[in-house]
Amino acid sequence: MAINAIQRRLKGIPYNVVSVLDLVGRAPGYSDRELNQFMWRYSWRGADYLRLFPDWSNPFKLHPWKKLIPVGNTWYIFNIWDDRYFESLARVCDTAYRWKMGIYFDLFDHCFTKGDNQDENPWFHMESVNGIYDLNAIRYYEKWIEKVWSVVGKRGSYTAKSGVKKKVRPNLYSLGNELNFPSQSQNHYHQYGREWVRPLANKLRDLGYTGKICFSADSSDPRPSSNLIRAYVSNEGDECCPDGHHYTKKTTVEQAHGQFSTTAVLPTIWNNRILALSDDGTNEKDEKHKAVCVGKKYCSADLATVVECAREAKESYGKRQIHHIDILPRSVSEIDQKLDDLDLARDASVFQAIDKKVYGVNPTRKFSKWYKNSYIRDADDIPPGVFPR
Repeated sequence: MAINAIQRRLKGIPYNVVSVLDLVGRAPGYSDRELNQFMWRYSWRGADYLRLFPDWSNPFKLHPWKKLIPVGNTWYIFNIWDDRYFESLARVCDTAYRWKMGIYFDLFDHCFTKGDNQDENPWFHMESVNGIYDLNAIRYYEKWIEKVWSVVGKRGSYTAKSGVKKKVRPNLYSLGNELNFPSQSQNHYHQYGREWVRPLANKLRDLGYTGKICFSADSSDPRPSSNLIRAYVSNEGDECCPDGHHYTKKTTVEQAHGQFSTTAVLPTIWNNRILALSDDGTNEKDEKHKAVCVGKKYCSADLATVVECAREAKESYGKRQIHHIDILPRSVSEIDQKLDDLDLARDASVFQAIDKKVYGVNPTRKFSKWYKNSYIRDADDIPPGVFPR
């Protein structure tokens, strides 16, 4: 049966997060059946959250703002929202909620500031804004957070057969993916903490967000962005919290990438901080342990390797120190792949393998037959016992 709150706390069981980073942009190409079946395949196997990105690159060219006739380098005006994008976001979220999964939303993505990615990134083609680290554009970033919050919200709900609305676990928000603040070695390093990190974290709090403030960020010397984020939204130093918002050492969750492979080296710098582990960025080089590959560039590790890495992490860190485990299913990660291509043996089964073999619990969720008949009646891989009623 599904993991309950008491089990999770007593055993320190991490949440399970499945990442389909550009799903909002791809969703118009999927039927309701495809979306429902994908969410169901993960939910009954124990997924707790669906992780989404802002979706700068997608086959339907959906962006939060309407693309206008370009004037120089400007294609977008900030306050001209594109309703199609937010309708797609709401549809994806509502489908996840239906299958009892919350949303983990990355507000910004450093990966799409690099090279040719800027061609598709509205933050680089917008009036009065220059990318995602423009300290003169904080009011625009705050309005973006407000708009996302208006659609995704604090927590979602689903409608039971009786017609009663039932709440899903609270959503999670991340300041961004692989953040790397510019000019880290210069004197205004802390300016980004005061004028970018803290205002955006405070905006989440002002909107009513009470969960962990998640992020992934550069941790290399000499002045890692990860340290800067923790310093300004935790109580780890004198820089924190003069404006009345209450942050603690356990306010933040830093996600470390590439942690589920035979070559992974667990981070050693956390000192009781809360962390998350992800297979995003994994490139398994050992042929015996490769599972699902995207070309020759990225290969996920097989289940046995993932389980051993999760077991090592459990033994290396304190109870409840690992907040969540994030899995990027390579079988559906690219825009030319379909959700129906999900690899059931590896990508869909990771959470069951970890929870059963590392934490000794069964994460399987059960749903009523009404769910089956309403949403996935024609699915060809329905296991016994998932729809017992």
